[in-house]
Amino acid sequence: MNNYCIIGILGIFTGLSIFYQFKDKIHREKIQKWNKGGLLPYYSFFAPSPLTSDYRVIYRITNNGNPADFKEFVIHTSKTWYQGLFNSFKYYNKGLIDLCRMLPKEYQKLEKDLKNLIQISPNYIGILNAIIGTIKPQDRYDENKEIEFAIVKTQDTTADRDMSVVFRSFKHKLL
Repeated sequence: MNNYCIIGILGIFTGLSIFYQFKDKIHREKIQKWNKGGLLPYYSFFAPSPLTSDYRVIYRITNNGNPADFKEFVIHTSKTWYQGLFNSFKYYNKGLIDLCRMLPKEYQKLEKDLKNLIQISPNYIGILNAIIGTIKPQDRYDENKEIEFAIVKTQDTTADRDMSVVFRSFKHKLL
């Protein structure tokens, strides 16, 4: 008798879990009403629109007040044969992507007169540090140079894709 109860409970759980994955909002909301503890899993293996939206970090260096063109900060590295076995760079890449997602949200939550405090955010400092780490040392230590970065969200995968600025940093001296 106990085995049948366990099998029945697991069968109901499995059925509801499968049904909960469908995009039918009406039924999902009804199930969610009973799913107070969050026991039913919701799997999302892809972004809402796979391969259509991505974050990019762009930066530029200003020399004596003359801004250069924005350059993209390349997040990925070239593939090597041993990355198939162990790719430690994926953690760096994931961390940088997370910083790009969290920083605009953090900035939005700040009150209008406190927006400049974003400069002491670990997310802000992490992105700025990653960019400055790729600049050549001879270019890094010049008191006439300033750096600024922006996070842009790209739509679509074509060459003429839409880009929108999600966050723009303050200018910082390169010292």
